[in-house]
Amino acid sequence: MPLSQKSAPSTIVLKGMAGTYGEGVAAVATTPGKLVELASTGKLALAAATTRLLCVAREDDIQGKGIEDDYAVDNNMLVYYPLPGDEVYLILKDQEIAAVGSKLQVDASGEVSVGTTNRVVGQALEANDTQADSTTTPVADRRIRVRIL
Repeated sequence: MPLSQKSAPSTIVLKGMAGTYGEGVAAVATTPGKLVELASTGKLALAAATTRLLCVAREDDIQGKGIEDDYAVDNNMLVYYPLPGDEVYLILKDQEIAAVGSKLQVDASGEVSVGTTNRVVGQALEANDTQADSTTTPVADRRIRVRIL
């Protein structure tokens, strides 16, 4: 079950903040909290399932925008490269069930899914069930606190 809106964080980088901050140009429309990677075009695209280097799109707080405000194609995107132990607010793939402690891996859509492959990048710090109904679960209800491994 997702957190209530009242207790939901309003930022992507929750704890740690010792990683590297950066920016790049968005190759596609991107929601803060999705994992991105440098594409051959030199722009930041949604991370592929094989991604090993973690890079998280974060909110554009410099312009007063929040985690609900998507980056448009070809706009500058603020990112964070987390280190092990950092806690970030990512997006769980729709139709997934994550328990506290679940291992999470990169999904092809820049989101995370429950998994045990060698692609595991983090551990769920809270439970979230996005299988609640047959409709697509809104992004706000799919956000999940994750500790980077």
